[in-house]
Amino acid sequence: MKLYDEQLLNQVKDCLNSHLDREELRIPLTAILLSADLLARWGDKWSEDKKNQHLKRIRNSAVQLSEFSSNRSDRSANLLRNCARRILEAS
Repeated sequence: MKLYDEQLLNQVKDCLNSHLDREELRIPLTAILLSADLLARWGDKWSEDKKNQHLKRIRNSAVQLSEFSSNRSDRSANLLRNCARRILEAS
């Protein structure tokens, strides 16, 4: 890849990253990772209810991420266009 292309790609990535709402991703991902880790460590000692509670948390967080992704597609396309426009104007 040419240096100019790499620089342009990095500018687009920076622009997109600066506009992403990280909390919308971080919270469900943290819930998934924490519950999965707890299940792996303690699941054999827990009651079925406690295991199911953590499995439900993982499922709910996965649904949140899926909804976030679906709602995000139009916004992402607009954001990408706006970032590209700003980068081209600055060049």
